[in-house]
Amino acid sequence: MPKVIPGERWQLAADLYSKGESLAGIARAVGVSVTAVRKHRDDDGWVRELDTAEAVVQAFKPEQTQPVSELMGVLSEEIVASMAADERIAELERRLAEEQARASLLAERVEDQSSVKEVHLYENPQQVEEYYGSQRIEDMVSKEFGRLNIERLKQGLERIDPKSFPEEYAAARERILQEFVSRRTKWVDPSANVRVVKMWNPHTKTMWQCPVEDQFNNEKMFRGAAVLKYKAKGHKLLSPYMCQRMNCWAFAAVEDGVMKYRGYCSPAHMQSDLYIAESAKAGVSTSGATG
Repeated sequence: MPKVIPGERWQLAADLYSKGESLAGIARAVGVSVTAVRKHRDDDGWVRELDTAEAVVQAFKPEQTQPVSELMGVLSEEIVASMAADERIAELERRLAEEQARASLLAERVEDQSSVKEVHLYENPQQVEEYYGSQRIEDMVSKEFGRLNIERLKQGLERIDPKSFPEEYAAARERILQEFVSRRTKWVDPSANVRVVKMWNPHTKTMWQCPVEDQFNNEKMFRGAAVLKYKAKGHKLLSPYMCQRMNCWAFAAVEDGVMKYRGYCSPAHMQSDLYIAESAKAGVSTSGATG
């Protein structure tokens, strides 16, 4: 015999079903089998409250839904605007590159028309560092300590960290800077007394030394022939004017707008000029004269 339960229990079962409870849940609530619940549902015509389910679904929907066509339209407009902006940026970059190329070409033409080449060389440690950059100087100091550490390892000594010896580090740094400055004059050969004029070679983009002694380039017959010869080939004089001593790359000393030592950087280099030395022996004054 099927289990008989009071009518109010079946009413509870119907209410639970209408609120969405599962058949198994209803069976546990009223104490009958799932088969009995299913039979009563079919016989009594139980129904679920679908509006409640719809309300649940509606709660998960956005408050405003934009049609797909409108959304694609907005996206298309944004893409077109972005592409237009990219094209505008590319156009501005192209124009900037053209202006820079035009300015560079103009500067080259102006320089080509000039009879001199401006040179910017260092004359003190500060200018050396500005020219090469602090990082390159630091790297050179580190290499110097690296060589020192190699020698120490060969002798079985412990490696040293340069930063742990600030005084030695500063001294090595200053020594390197001074070495660069000294290179302007350190390669001068005491036995080389050939007078030269430093010039700029536009083809190799380098400075070079043009001999201006009597035995070179027809200087004996025509003073200045050598410089004129190379100027005709596009070579240029340097500005500031550099010392006429061979292998000296210091600037010639200037005082009150004239060459202080006749185109040389110092009295010593001026006296190395055989012509000037002979003139001095003959009692000819060289003060205020220009090279």
